[in-house]
Amino acid sequence: WFDPVEVWNTLEQYASFGLPLHITEFSPQSTGAPITGGYRTGQWTPETQAAFTEEMYRIWFGHPAVASINWWGISDANAWLPGAGFLDESLATKPAYDVLHRLIKEEWTTPPLEATTDLDGTIQFRGFHGKYRLVATLPSGTTRQFEIHLSSDGPHDWRLEIE
Repeated sequence: WFDPVEVWNTLEQYASFGLPLHITEFSPQSTGAPITGGYRTGQWTPETQAAFTEEMYRIWFGHPAVASINWWGISDANAWLPGAGFLDESLATKPAYDVLHRLIKEEWTTPPLEATTDLDGTIQFRGFHGKYRLVATLPSGTTRQFEIHLSSDGPHDWRLEIE
């Protein structure tokens, strides 16, 4: 179990090269093996696997240079390390799966937004990077659809004209 400050500092060091960072082969165990790394002690259980998963994913997702995170071995039936899946051998979810589901689907997903423009025809919102489909409904009931993509280096202001 690595010290979160050291993990962040390591990401910063690699980010200084100006390339996207890809976290690969993440595979914390849940088999009762001793925890190593110096930050936490104890044993790897489904609960400690979930806590470590949440801590690391929060750090990685929060770092602007991290482009992807790859969990290595979805289920315990085929993981390269015993107990390293986020599903057990029968493909039932483990606490680590529940943590990832909550983070990705609840915390890190921009919720649907319904809004009315102000007098200037402006709507403002904050969202995570990704693709968005905008549906504008005119007073007549007619709709127009637009797709935009929020990225770290792309536009953050759009002017959409509806005729």
